[in-house]
Amino acid sequence: MSDTTTTQVDNTFTDFEGIEKIPEITPKTGAGAAAPESTETFDEETYIKGLGFESVESAMAANTELAELRKLKETTQAPAEIKFANEQSQLIFDYIKEGKKAELRSYLVQEERLERMSASDASKLDQAADIIKMNMHLKNKDLTQDDIDFQFSEDFSVPEKPEQEEEEADEIFQKREDRWKKDVERVEKRMVIAAKQAKPELAKYQSELVLPDIQRVDPEAKAAAQKELERVEADKAQYLTRLSGEFKNFTGFNALHKDKDVEYGVEYGITEEERTVVKAQLESFATEGYAQYFGNRWFEKDGTPKIAQMMEDIYLLNNREKVFQKLVSESAAKRLDNFIKLKSNIQVDGKVPTGPLQVDDAATKQEKELEFLMGA
Repeated sequence: MSDTTTTQVDNTFTDFEGIEKIPEITPKTGAGAAAPESTETFDEETYIKGLGFESVESAMAANTELAELRKLKETTQAPAEIKFANEQSQLIFDYIKEGKKAELRSYLVQEERLERMSASDASKLDQAADIIKMNMHLKNKDLTQDDIDFQFSEDFSVPEKPEQEEEEADEIFQKREDRWKKDVERVEKRMVIAAKQAKPELAKYQSELVLPDIQRVDPEAKAAAQKELERVEADKAQYLTRLSGEFKNFTGFNALHKDKDVEYGVEYGITEEERTVVKAQLESFATEGYAQYFGNRWFEKDGTPKIAQMMEDIYLLNNREKVFQKLVSESAAKRLDNFIKLKSNIQVDGKVPTGPLQVDDAATKQEKELEFLMGA
């Protein structure tokens, strides 16, 4: 009997990022090969093609490639941390990473100009002019380029070169030209001196020029701040809505006088104009806060507190009903006392006038007292 060829199939699969491991195929031949357990014939070519490969060889090659990829994945390390020469280099990198190109460009341009001006030769007129103008700009950022050019021209203007007139003698023209040269030399000398004086100042500006740290915003803190802002805005809108709808309900103040004989109310009404003024003040609380109102009411311009005013306001707020009741009761008592004295013909100095004294009965007297008080 001739040797029979059999094929052993390893059906173990291992994922490699979504790709299944190809079954290992090991051909075995000879007498040592195991006898097939079933009488069905296994067609390896058909099986391999069912997995998407053209042949057994291509499947085995794919297995090798997957093994190499797995090994590469296991040995791959995280990229090394970037190291910077100094903090300034890292800050520049952060500016680029954060997309702050405009701020970085402005800084680099300023830095380059200062370095160039510091290295300039102040004895050369063109460089001296640049040094002076740069120093003017750094001293006052509000000056525009036109302002700087104008002021520079005013400080270092050179007189116009004279021209010889037709009938002017050469000697006279020469004297005028010599004076002009001296004037130009004086202006140029002043310019060089000013530039030399400005260079130390430019060096100081250069040493103080730094790239500001990037203000990174914590997303959670930003979200919390936004939520708080929305809450404040909602509260303000609710406050203004209620104020607009309810301010007309305020009509003034009233107090009740009550004793064993009589009970009546006293009112203090306000006008529409007064109510509108109060409404405007309450609206300002929503837009400007309370500090300005109470600051002006409770503090002097120099910050000195008005303690008496504070205590009066707070006490009245806490005890308004008691204060109003006290004022009304005291007022009623004094009016009644005066009424009784007048009706009894009793003088303040204690003297009793002559003549018959008319005394009504108690009921009539009480009615007149009430009538007087109610009409007061």
